Amino acid sequence: MDEDRADAIADHLGARGLRLAVAESLTGGMVSSSLAKAPGASSWLVGGKPPGTVWVGLCSGDRAEAHHLQLDGDPPTVCETACEEALRLLEEHLGADNA
Repeated sequence: MDEDRADAIADHLGARGLRLAVAESLTGGMVSSSLAKAPGASSWLVGGKPPGTVWVGLCSGDRAEAHHLQLDGDPPTVCETACEEALRLLEEHLGADNA
């Protein structure tokens, strides 16, 4: 999604006091990620959490776990760190399944 389009949607939602919830599968969070970059997104994007708040859920067989991360930095840094941490947690989770 281009930035101009995301900003226009953000302006529309904010000006009308509307809230938006997005559920994604195939797009892997790209829609909500694009919209979340807009200034003030936490006021209209439902499910928005304090900046840097990330949850990672893992499930295999009868084993499920959730990890809460509170990361510091600007949005690109938080995204990169969250991805690295999610992959690390997944490796640990899969390794424990093979132990």
